[in-house]
Amino acid sequence: MLTQQLTIFMKRIFNTLLALRHILIICIVIGASSGVLWSIAVIIASTDSNLSLTELLVSLMAPGLIGLLGHKILAVRIWIAMPTAYLTVPMLFGIAIGGANIFWMSIGGAVAGFFLSLPFILYYLVDGIVHRKSIASIKRSGKTVA
Repeated sequence: MLTQQLTIFMKRIFNTLLALRHILIICIVIGASSGVLWSIAVIIASTDSNLSLTELLVSLMAPGLIGLLGHKILAVRIWIAMPTAYLTVPMLFGIAIGGANIFWMSIGGAVAGFFLSLPFILYYLVDGIVHRKSIASIKRSGKTVA
């Protein structure tokens, strides 16, 4: 009896995680886009090899733009898109210091987006299990009402 209940519970967790895969994909796309646009903004803003404070502040508008576009185009909630876009940038500083090109910045942004999606997925996983939400309701988690 206990193994049957455990099996049902594990299937429920697995199905819930499958229903939340859209958050993972969206955060990876936002992270990669943020990495690409931020590195392009740094290249454009920095005319010399040194990045001044003004150039840094100008380049930090790029993740905000990606967050807003992710919110509008991908129909994800703003409180998922903006932190993912902006928290990707500090993770890219280490790659940028090494002199990486745009390709490696996009890969780093995608990896950062993957790890930044995990708290949101965990939140919706626990919320779905605790409140016994249906799979259809969980599939709408994190999306804006259109």
